[in-house]
Amino acid sequence: MISVTLYRLNCTYFINDGSAEAVEVKLENDLEMNVNVRPHFYIPAGEYEVENGEVVNEKSSGRIKKIDVDASIVT
Repeated sequence: MISVTLYRLNCTYFINDGSAEAVEVKLENDLEMNVNVRPHFYIPAGEYEVENGEVVNEKSSGRIKKIDVDASIVT
């Protein structure tokens, strides 16, 4: 197991409250190694495409859908 200093990873969402049909996350890696992450996106229910990652789980609750995406952050 590898210990990771979390303050050297940064995750910034741009509107991730289920109100926008396009959601973006900026992932920054200041480590000296590649890291796999799983950000969560909240969007209105519907069908969407993901760029730079792979959808691993989708769950709808009323009018909002939560999508979990596996992605890699490279150094």
